[in-house]
Amino acid sequence: MLKRIAFDAAVGDDGVLARLKLVGELARIKVGLKDAGDGPAAAVKRLKLVARANQLRVELGASARMESASQEEPTPAGQVSATPDDGSDGLSDDPNSPNYRYRDTGYIAASRKEKAASMIFSAKKNGLRLRASDIDFDAIEQNPRQAKDIIVKANLFGKTDWQALQEGGMEPAAGFLIDKIYASIAPEPSQDNPSARRDYAIGLESIRDRLQGVKAVAEVLDVLSEIRDELDGTTLKPDEAEQYELLTEQARELSDQVRTLDGSSNAIYKEAQDARNPVARAIKEAGSAEAAVLALDSYFAGKNYSPKNVKAWRKIAVAFYAKEGETSAELKTGALVSSFAKEAQVLDSGSFGKYWSRSEEMAARAFQAWIEDKLAGMDRRNDYLSIYADNKFHVDPLFGIEWKPYPEGEERARINAAFDRLFEAIRNGKVFEKAAANGALLDSIFGSGLAGASP
Repeated sequence: MLKRIAFDAAVGDDGVLARLKLVGELARIKVGLKDAGDGPAAAVKRLKLVARANQLRVELGASARMESASQEEPTPAGQVSATPDDGSDGLSDDPNSPNYRYRDTGYIAASRKEKAASMIFSAKKNGLRLRASDIDFDAIEQNPRQAKDIIVKANLFGKTDWQALQEGGMEPAAGFLIDKIYASIAPEPSQDNPSARRDYAIGLESIRDRLQGVKAVAEVLDVLSEIRDELDGTTLKPDEAEQYELLTEQARELSDQVRTLDGSSNAIYKEAQDARNPVARAIKEAGSAEAAVLALDSYFAGKNYSPKNVKAWRKIAVAFYAKEGETSAELKTGALVSSFAKEAQVLDSGSFGKYWSRSEEMAARAFQAWIEDKLAGMDRRNDYLSIYADNKFHVDPLFGIEWKPYPEGEERARINAAFDRLFEAIRNGKVFEKAAANGALLDSIFGSGLAGASP
């Protein structure tokens, strides 16, 4: 007959069997520490095991003291006894001691490597972004496998406070575009090596710094264009070399200073005062922003300069002559065109002479407008002859966009007056009568033999 024996009841909670259980668990912990592996998860596991091991040693010491106090008899033969916790084995339970009992496990609490990793995990937990200068790469790279797991976008990028950015003036459309850019960033470095990890961290920092300061979609696109140029490089032609050094020195400060034109414009032009540079000399001698821009346009005309550099020089010229507090400048530096011609170019997507802005098309629409105005002046209307020659009929009903294919306002009145003078000259000069009497002219227009034909 089998009978179950309750050993715990026989020896008590603090007896020999309880100590044996603690010693067995401690042995298993030592094996677990050696097999824990590397990486953040393994580090956490080792930390828990070490804490439990210290707790077990405390319990073993207390158990030994209680047993010796209650039982003076020697340990029976064959009984297992735990190592006393009196330091006689030369080992220490202090994790900071060089004789730390579990030093061979590979984990050193509060070490430089562990502090570096802990700082990154803490930043991630709190949604904070990390700059490359915040990371102790030398310590992290002591364990390359751990470094690969730690230096990733999820740990370094942090959370973006979109509400604060919008309250600071960022347009919702710009925020939407930036969010898409952030989402497209690779989650980890492209290569598994220290240099790639450091470059990746610097890249994340640069993108955040450059994009979170913009307000509008156009500024986001400008930043992307700058990044693309930095990655792909820009090739300058030989005749652009004279500008390269100056533009390079001014590139970092130019974008902010030109945007604000806050009175520091003379600082932008400091290097441009070198009279050996013909472009700088032209700006200096112009005397005004308008004259300077016109001088630059004349200098660059017919020369093979990149539009980007020409635009930069125009900004420098305007900034040099800007007054304190000015944030923009309107200059009469473009080609002299009518509003009618400008709106026609808009209809041609900015390309002059494409269709709407062709001379014959503009003349036809102007003539149509003249006809309707003349008829209206006589309280008459002829929709078969002409209809809708007024810009009020050319508005997109869905988006409210106003198209202006016809002349309007004072400009329309002047064009109508010009047509009146034209037709008056035709009448006074009897142009059609003389043409009808010129058989050769009619033959050239309508074909031979038709000049004298009867109607």
